[in-house]
Amino acid sequence: MESANPQRVAELRKLISDFLSKRLNDKLEKIKGNSEQAKIDRQKECDRFQIETWLDGAAGRCRQIQVVTHTLKAMHPDLKITEATNLYVTPGEMRVHEVVGSHTLGGDFRDDATGNAAALDVYDFLTQQHQGRTILDMVRANDLDLTRALSEDFDRASDWVRRLAEVVRSPCAKTSSHTLAKQIYWHIGDDPHDDRQYHLLAPLYASSLAQRVWEHIEDDRFGEEAKVARQARSRGDWSNRPVRGGCPEFCV
Repeated sequence: MESANPQRVAELRKLISDFLSKRLNDKLEKIKGNSEQAKIDRQKECDRFQIETWLDGAAGRCRQIQVVTHTLKAMHPDLKITEATNLYVTPGEMRVHEVVGSHTLGGDFRDDATGNAAALDVYDFLTQQHQGRTILDMVRANDLDLTRALSEDFDRASDWVRRLAEVVRSPCAKTSSHTLAKQIYWHIGDDPHDDRQYHLLAPLYASSLAQRVWEHIEDDRFGEEAKVARQARSRGDWSNRPVRGGCPEFCV
């Protein structure tokens, strides 16, 4: 049987502890005064953020969110995750073609979460990283060291890992679109008058690709290297960093 790495288990335990300690401190700072009620409220928060107590609650609340790379929520704000199919498809799972798409992101991509905003702290937890891997990566891989770090009760921790991993699965019973989603009739035949010669396409918002585009735009506008490159251009000096964007706000 595979054995756990004690050092890595300790590091992961500290990662979890530090995450919860920060969230607890944020909660405690909002409780003002020294009244009896304030003391009770502080104690409730301290109890709630005990590692195993919080993890047990998180494993239950993770059903309220879905981690995705392609979401229908961006198509219409009234869409709920239980009403239509969102997808979690990594770039490596996609067909490679010449058109720019999510497949071009490679292994360096960021997923997103949709669902109940009150449960998004679970997503924040799953995005915590250790040695270049997120907790989400680890629960999906059924990582032994992470399981040992969650609890001394291995069976209990294994159940949490299983339930946390379900955030990347579709909560719908079957793949489906929605009347509020954008859909396109795509002609695939020779006769546009023949209704049978159309496929109904339901495009999904590629949030992982949109995130990468946004990051590039932000870097081109506000990144330190981009600022230095614009300054070099204004002086007529050479720079190995290209300057992108011709709008006035890009100029020095």
